[in-house]
Amino acid sequence: MKRPDSQTPVTLVLGVSTSAKSALVRRLHDLQDADSHWAWLLQDLEPRATGALSSTTKTSAPARQRDGAYLRLSSGCVCCLGQAELQAKLPQLLRAGPWARIVIELASVSHPAKVIDFLRSKTWRMKLDIEQVLLAIDNEQSNALQTRSATTPAQILTRAQLLASTQLVSVDLSEAALAAMRESLSKIELCADLTWVDVDAVSINQVTTTHTSCDLRTSAANTHQFELRWSALRVFDRKRVMAVMNEFAQSHSLQNAIAIFATERAWYEWRMIDSNSDWCESDYRVCNLLRIKNIDVTACQTQLRDLQFAIEDTITN
Repeated sequence: MKRPDSQTPVTLVLGVSTSAKSALVRRLHDLQDADSHWAWLLQDLEPRATGALSSTTKTSAPARQRDGAYLRLSSGCVCCLGQAELQAKLPQLLRAGPWARIVIELASVSHPAKVIDFLRSKTWRMKLDIEQVLLAIDNEQSNALQTRSATTPAQILTRAQLLASTQLVSVDLSEAALAAMRESLSKIELCADLTWVDVDAVSINQVTTTHTSCDLRTSAANTHQFELRWSALRVFDRKRVMAVMNEFAQSHSLQNAIAIFATERAWYEWRMIDSNSDWCESDYRVCNLLRIKNIDVTACQTQLRDLQFAIEDTITN
């Protein structure tokens, strides 16, 4: 789906390692075309002591530079105390535009799901399109995750960061660390879908999330898994979609399934494991999702299509 001209694409940079995020920000800066103007909202300024970012990031107003505008987010966690600062500086940036892209770097303590919800709120959804959520990971961060020896959120990867991401960015990760990370994440249902890319290979428009259309994903090689995805901007009626899923699970004796729905209240994750189901709030923000495993897709084609229609009938926007 084509992005409306009124929307500016946004790239979010996540990570608990300042040096890893710095490397990713520098890579993104290098991706600007000569005639392209980007806006930058950055957290940690000291590591930006090289290149075009060094002389421009310490401004408190969006002074337009030859290649863009730079603003500092000084309040730390932009989803908590810093949200007022984000609310104030985003309009400043947009007035100083237009911009080909806005890059927002979140502090290590930020909760990306809340930031994404803020940027997708009614105030901003017609102006901004969250196109990429990149999580930068280096050896120090990987080691902390693997050993579980770290004790603070600033030292380990949080589940929220993983579930909000569209792509994992390797920053000088050793082959052993990368292999270990892949193995660890492959065991996590929602994180198994994440793709890896080396920081030097990061590009724009690699991952587009907010305009994901409904897509029936089955193949001849896998006729026992049914999957649907809807745009992350879709909102479902919480009580009705929960009732639809619970009724289908009971009538078809599902054994293994997962669903993620954005509702007017929050994002909810539904899991069916060995016939036991549970609903809970989720940090997943990539798209609305339904995935049913161990089901005969061919034999249940009519019922699955009816399920799709029933779910989409609960969409409120």
